[in-house]
Amino acid sequence: MPPDIIEKARIRHQQLSAIIAEADKVRQEHTRLESFMRMLDQLTEDLSPATPPIGTDALPLPDGAILHADQNGSAKPMLLRTDSNVAPPVTNLSIPERAARILQQRGPIHLSELFTEMRRQGWTATGDDIKDRKNLAASLWTRRNQRFRNKGNNVWELMPDKKKGEEMKSAG
Repeated sequence: MPPDIIEKARIRHQQLSAIIAEADKVRQEHTRLESFMRMLDQLTEDLSPATPPIGTDALPLPDGAILHADQNGSAKPMLLRTDSNVAPPVTNLSIPERAARILQQRGPIHLSELFTEMRRQGWTATGDDIKDRKNLAASLWTRRNQRFRNKGNNVWELMPDKKKGEEMKSAG
């Protein structure tokens, strides 16, 4: 092979390597901006968060919340303010505790409604709807957690409190 071709190949390889190195420096910023632009497009296309696009698991945000891109470019709901008539979200409750509060207020509801209500009240967990829905279902099904009962068709209710039932028997 002529030395001229080998030298041209080496020079071109160095040029391309420099271009790739420069691209790698801005890749993370590009990814974050791309995610941000997708969020903007989605928000401008659908100004009504109560009606998610068909075929998606998009959920409405709680009142006073916005989408915020984290360091990885993922969208996370973030509460900006709370009105006096809206309680701030409780962040230190376990999944079963959150579920129990909602079931106590609303009575038996389908797992999907329970999940939607937990999100509406500010529960983000991992932020991945599929993983979080599975975690919720597992928390309700676990044998050690006897607070919940599946009435059928994935409709969940709180089990009657055993202590209250025993007190009523002894009082009656």
